[in-house]
Amino acid sequence: MQCHGKTRSIRGCRRPHRPGEIYCWVHLYQKYDKPLKRALTLFMSILRQPGSIITIIMGIIGFGVAYYQIRISPSEEQMRQIIRESIDEHLKKAVYFPPKTYEEIEKATGLTCESVGKSLCDQIRAAEKALREGRYQEAESLYDAFAVIFPDVAAFHFNLAYAYSEQNKLDNAAEQFARAIQIDPGDAASYNNLAYVLYNQAKYPEAESLYEQALAIEEKRLGPNHPDVATILGNLAFLYYRLGKYAEAEPLYRRALAIREKSLGSDHLYVAISLNNLGVLYRAQRRYIMAEPLHVRAVGIMEKTMGDSLGPDRLYMASFINNLAAVLVAQGKYDEAKPLYERASAIREESVRPDDAAVAQSLNNLAALYHKQGIYAVAYPLYKRALAIKEKSLGPDHPDVATTLSNLAMLYQAQRKYAEAEPLYRRALAIDESQLGSNHPNTRTVIENIAIFYREWGKEEEAQKYEARLMEIRDKEER
Repeated sequence: MQCHGKTRSIRGCRRPHRPGEIYCWVHLYQKYDKPLKRALTLFMSILRQPGSIITIIMGIIGFGVAYYQIRISPSEEQMRQIIRESIDEHLKKAVYFPPKTYEEIEKATGLTCESVGKSLCDQIRAAEKALREGRYQEAESLYDAFAVIFPDVAAFHFNLAYAYSEQNKLDNAAEQFARAIQIDPGDAASYNNLAYVLYNQAKYPEAESLYEQALAIEEKRLGPNHPDVATILGNLAFLYYRLGKYAEAEPLYRRALAIREKSLGSDHLYVAISLNNLGVLYRAQRRYIMAEPLHVRAVGIMEKTMGDSLGPDRLYMASFINNLAAVLVAQGKYDEAKPLYERASAIREESVRPDDAAVAQSLNNLAALYHKQGIYAVAYPLYKRALAIKEKSLGPDHPDVATTLSNLAMLYQAQRKYAEAEPLYRRALAIDESQLGSNHPNTRTVIENIAIFYREWGKEEEAQKYEARLMEIRDKEER
């Protein structure tokens, strides 16, 4: 049953008679939010004291006012829970191993300029430069030819895969990274990068296995405290985080941070990335007091080392600023968060294509801020634009698409546009269940929200179906 923003089974509660109402035994008031606690505490203190019937009636009226406020407006805690920020803040450049240089190819294969000829040598160097400068279509054409000419050189397949992935051609990228592994099964970079591609295709079990293989290879080759080991630890931790396996993610993130601080120094960019990622994890666990200083430190490292001229690392800065803002929002510090979200959004829109997923993430989070403040007219077009970009760049069935669908549904719900909200909720749930599974925190949250939605809409039977599903999931977890 619904108890103020939560769908749960609580002993002593009777099923609501109307949408949004709560009827629980008074001695269980500790289960609910602070306004209801205060109202019940006041009411009970009045009942214990001798006084006139008028005094008791006034107490009942006071309780009713507090209770009505709960019913008509979601609490701060509920809003923090139900509006989901879009998170892609672990940044491809930090989790991807870079393309192979000509010197690495030459050392691994013996393909010197003398052996391949000056013309082909110049083309190989031109392809490397094209990748480095972000001219991925040009690099793709060149490396595609090299992979045909030298089919058994893993590095050419690796670099071709890299060019594909940067253009969001994920199926092609996966095929070429897999070919590189087949040729050179001892190269951890190919396992790591293929895992990242599969993660972006929501193929999580396959990605997990590849990250584990990459980690084993690098720990054996480099030792347990090498920065490349920290990169793979962070990637595996991020995968666990996205799967809702927070307990498994935290020690990996902490180990990656310790390695980087020791090997790279306390003010290195990759230390800032580890701080940021651990902060994101703590925010997901609602450990905001622990998360905020990590994000503050990450932003501080960027400002200290890069200054105003961030160059190619400006997207890192945008991500760190965005995540600091998200922690502030989670604590209700909206005035502090808004300029940070706007700053992050401006950096991204200046740095990448307007249809890039990073832009969509900023739009979603800025929309969520306006949503929480009740400024629906501003939030709506931001959500719509974020959704369109995500569907185009990530595909219609990506979990980040579900995030914005869910948020847009809640925006409609807040305006009592129930018919518009319903298909969005259902689609968000279908995506989360298929891509993340029924036990994932995102999936459970959507089920909770749909149950709340149907009760508010007055569709008791539908609400009960989703409440029963939620209880079934929780029962399985407890067993």
